[in-house]
Amino acid sequence: MTENKISRSITKTVDEFGRILIPKEIRKALNIETGDSMVYEIDGERLIIKKLVSACIFCGLTDGVSDLFGRPVCTSCLEKMKSM
Repeated sequence: MTENKISRSITKTVDEFGRILIPKEIRKALNIETGDSMVYEIDGERLIIKKLVSACIFCGLTDGVSDLFGRPVCTSCLEKMKSM
């Protein structure tokens, strides 16, 4: 597992709207910020929640990705397109 491993178990209650609070220490460890999109997966009896990471539509890189006409494109591919 990553160095961001939380050292203890944390229990939270689902509120009347079906929401579960992600504690600050977990958000910080996983670099989850306000406005980030999350992906929910079901694995048997487990609910897995992952931060959605945009990948460049051309090369698949996830670093330095920005939006170009609604599509994720990395800085490197943007530079290549500019030079065409």
